Amino acid sequence: MNRDEPTPPVSAPEPPAHLDERRRAKFTELAGLLAGCGGMTELDRDAR
Repeated sequence: MNRDEPTPPVSAPEPPAHLDERRRAKFTELAGLLAGCGGMTELDRDAR
């Protein structure tokens, strides 16, 4: 691993507004899991 590589802060974005309640819940669940293992960062917040 490159120790000089930038590391964006880990975060889970809000679900997109167009999702219904069930899909928003699933998005929130999965985003939390991904953020928890470092697989989702602030850079992913606009990737919809």
